[in-house]
Amino acid sequence: MDRNGGARRPGTRVVVAALAAAGALLAWSTWLEIRAGAETAERLMLAQAGSIADLVRESGTHGFETYQRWEDEVAARLFDNARWVARRDAQRRWTDRELARLADEHRLGRINLFDAAGRKTATSRLEPEESPAPKHDPRDFIGPVLRGEVAELRIGFKEARFRGGLRFAVAVARPGGGAVVVNVFADSMRAALENMQPAHVLGALGSARGIRYVVLVRGDSVLAATPDSVRAAALPPLPTPAAGGPTVFEGRSGLGRVYEVSSAIALAGTGPALLRVGLDPGPLDRARAAARARAVFRAVVAGVVAALTAGLLLVWQRQAVLAREVASARVELEARAREAERTARLAAMGELAAHVAHEIRNPLNTIQLTAQEMARDPGLGGELRARAEDLRAESRRIEAIVQQFLDLARPRRPRLEVLDAGAAVAAAARAAAPAFRDAGVELAVTTEPVVARLDPQWLGEIVENLLRNAREASARGGRVALDVRRRGAEVRIVVDDEGCGVPPELRERVFDLFYTTKPRGSGLGLSIVAQLAAAMGGGVRLEERAGAGARFVVHLPAEARGA
Repeated sequence: MDRNGGARRPGTRVVVAALAAAGALLAWSTWLEIRAGAETAERLMLAQAGSIADLVRESGTHGFETYQRWEDEVAARLFDNARWVARRDAQRRWTDRELARLADEHRLGRINLFDAAGRKTATSRLEPEESPAPKHDPRDFIGPVLRGEVAELRIGFKEARFRGGLRFAVAVARPGGGAVVVNVFADSMRAALENMQPAHVLGALGSARGIRYVVLVRGDSVLAATPDSVRAAALPPLPTPAAGGPTVFEGRSGLGRVYEVSSAIALAGTGPALLRVGLDPGPLDRARAAARARAVFRAVVAGVVAALTAGLLLVWQRQAVLAREVASARVELEARAREAERTARLAAMGELAAHVAHEIRNPLNTIQLTAQEMARDPGLGGELRARAEDLRAESRRIEAIVQQFLDLARPRRPRLEVLDAGAAVAAAARAAAPAFRDAGVELAVTTEPVVARLDPQWLGEIVENLLRNAREASARGGRVALDVRRRGAEVRIVVDDEGCGVPPELRERVFDLFYTTKPRGSGLGLSIVAQLAAAMGGGVRLEERAGAGARFVVHLPAEARGA
C-alpha cells in the first residue's frame, strides 16, 4: 500500500524482472539454436569425410576390375588384328612396308611373321635392330603355336627383345604353318594400373579445398597418402579406433589444426586398413565461435538492466550478423559436401564411361578395318569407295569421343604455375574468335591482370569449353560476353550469352556426365569444366541471369596481392 492507502503499481523491478526472464528465455532458445547449428556443422564434416572414404573404397574396389577388363579388351583387339593379318597372309604374302603401314594405322607396337621353324619372315620394323644380343628367343613364347598345339595364344606382358620397356603380345597360327605375333607398348598399361590404385586417388584428393590430408595406413605402414602428409611429424598420434563407427580427433598437427575422422576400410588387393581424413576445422571453429559470442553477448545484455532497451536492439543486430555467419559456414560446408558428392559421382560415372568406351572400341576397330579394305578395293565403284571413306572419317570421330571418355575417367593432376589469368583467358578468347566470326556471333572480352597459380592448359580448356557452349547456344547476330576480374582472393571468370538459357529444374544437371541438349553433343564439356576447376581448388556454377540466356561463373584461387 502507498501512503494514501492505495495499491502500489508494479515498479521498475517487476518490469526488469519480466524483461530479464524474457531475455533469459531468448538466450536459452538462442543457445539451443546455435548448439544445433554446431552439431549440424559437425555432421556435415563427418558426411564429407564419409564421402571421401566411400570414394576411396569404390575406387579401390572397381580399379582392379576396370583394369582387368581393359587388359582383356586390349588382347581382343590384338587378336582381331592378328587374325586379319593371318587371313590376308593366306591370300598374299605381306611385305615389311605393308606391315609397318598397318602397325602405324592401328597404333600397334610390332607385327612379326614367323615360319614353322620360328624364323622371322616379315616384320613391321623397317630399321635394323640396335642391339646384336637379343634378350630372349621368340620361340620361348610362341612354341605351342609353332608346334600346332594351339591356334591362338595370349602371351601377355613380356620384356622387349632388343629395347627397354614392356610389351603386351598375342600370337595366331598362320594357315601354312608358323605364327603371326602382334604386340603393343605396355608401359602405359602398367602406368594405368598404378593410376587406379588408392595412392593416385589420394593424390588427387590432396588438392581439394578444405582437405588437409588423407592417409591410408595399416599398422605402422603408410599404404598411400596425399603429398607432404606421410612425414611422421606432420600427422597427429595414431588414434584408438572406436567400436562400431569412425573416430574423431580435433587438435594440432604438423599441418596445422585439423578435424580428423578415422575409419576402418577394406580395399581389394590391400585388405583391412585405417583411413585417416584430416579436414580444415575453420568452418566448425567459426560456428563454435559464433555460439560463444552469442552466449556472452546474451549474458551481458541480461546484466545491464539500465540499458535493457538498447541492449535488446544490439542483441537483435548482433543476432542477425551471427546468423549470417552461421548460415555462411553452413552454406560453405554444404557446398563442400556437394562437391565431394559430385566428385564421387563423376568418378563412378567416369569408370562406367571407360567401360562403355572399351566395349565400343572392339566393334569400332572392326568397322575401321572393313571400311579401309572397301576404300582400297579397286573392284568397287567410286560411290561405294567414297562412302567407305565417310565411314572411316565417322569412325575416327567416334574414336576421338571414346578417347575423351577415357581421359575423363583417368584422374589428372594440374601442373600449376604463376601466370596472369587475365592474359591467359584473353589468349584463349583470341583463339576462339574465328569460330565466332564464322557463326555471326559477337564476342566481347573484358579482362584485367590477375596473378594466380593455375594450370595454363587447363585454364585454356575451361575457357574454350565455356565459349564453345555459349557460341552454340547463340543465334546469328547474338552476343557473348567474357569477363575476367579479381574478387577478393579469387579469379572470377564470367561467360554470358543471349541464348535460350537453362530452365531452373535442369540447372543442377548441366554439369552431369553425358547430359546434353545438343543433337550431336557428347555431354562432356561442362563435366570437364567442373572437374578441372575443382582440381585447381575452385569451382563452376550456373547463375540466374536477367532476361534470356545463361551465365556461367568460374571461381579459382588467386595469388595474394603483392606476391
